[in-house]
Amino acid sequence: MTHLDLNGHTLTSSGPFVVDPRHEITIVDTGSTKGAIINTGTTQTSYGIRGTTEAATINIDGAEIDAGGQAILINVAGRKCNIKDAVINGGSYAINVGTNGGEINIDNALINNKADYKGYALYLQGSIAIIDDGTFGYNGTTNTLLVARSSELTINGGTFTNPNSGRGAIVTDKQFVGTVTINGGVLRIQMPEGTVSSIAMRAISL
Repeated sequence: MTHLDLNGHTLTSSGPFVVDPRHEITIVDTGSTKGAIINTGTTQTSYGIRGTTEAATINIDGAEIDAGGQAILINVAGRKCNIKDAVINGGSYAINVGTNGGEINIDNALINNKADYKGYALYLQGSIAIIDDGTFGYNGTTNTLLVARSSELTINGGTFTNPNSGRGAIVTDKQFVGTVTINGGVLRIQMPEGTVSSIAMRAISL
């Protein structure tokens, strides 16, 4: 297993990716002043972390990942990504778990907290996600979380915001045939009259 401590430093690329792990990796940042992994590219295929080749685990603990395209892409069966106490920002997607499979586990993460990043906070395309806690923001014009195909989403807690009237914080697409299980959390959405409503979520299965 590889252990990468940013220790306050920043890894930057404008190419296809910054980190493309082929085996298990843990990424932390123990610096008193935090660094980040940043892809400054502006296309959808500019990745911060690209996990598309091996069925290994990516652990992100206390680090920041930003990308003009996709901060984190997981798209291979058996690949897992565990995110804890992290900051994730993406121009197209903060976190994208693709059609080839994968699993994401999120605990106390701050997603899309920078206004310049306007991507989905999370896009599931036939994969698995478990959210225990975190703040999921959205700076674009559509939806915060998009759940598609046979995805399995479990939400145990967290805050999910969307500033756009008539749009949703958690949305399934037309091809959705999976499951959404909500055990807790808070929705903060813009109402048609312009007010912001906070709604506590309780046990729901879709």
